[in-house]
Amino acid sequence: MDSFEKIEKLIELSKEKKKVMENILGTIRLQKRFIELENIDAFLKQDELRQKYIKRIEELDYKFCTLFNKLKSDFNIDSIEKIDINKYSRVKNLKEVVCQILKLEQEIKTKEFENIQLLKENNNYLSNKFKFMKQGKKVVEKYNVYKNLSKDKKSTK
Repeated sequence: MDSFEKIEKLIELSKEKKKVMENILGTIRLQKRFIELENIDAFLKQDELRQKYIKRIEELDYKFCTLFNKLKSDFNIDSIEKIDINKYSRVKNLKEVVCQILKLEQEIKTKEFENIQLLKENNNYLSNKFKFMKQGKKVVEKYNVYKNLSKDKKSTK
């Protein structure tokens, strides 16, 4: 595989990674909706799907790094910036796709952080709701004790 083919393959791998990352972003958006709806099962299904996408990204990253290191070796360089864009114009396309991937990565991190915050808030809400339910149960139990006492008083009369 010559340098031109390697660059094309790197672009192909990068575009595939971008698509997978867009899928991840979609799952994260759905997860937010499921958090809001308190649908834990649907949330977990999206998380499983997201994990599959992450595994695919790891595979793509491995292929990319392996090929990219070969390309750097071919050119005897340590950075893509040192490749002559006039001679290898497709390097510009590679840089553009990598830039898009980095933007997606930032958006994913932001949305994941928002989901974590929403989960924490939701957890606090559910925790408080559960505490309120437990307190209500205690009140009902105490009421039943008084109810039973009043029955005992009526039966002794």
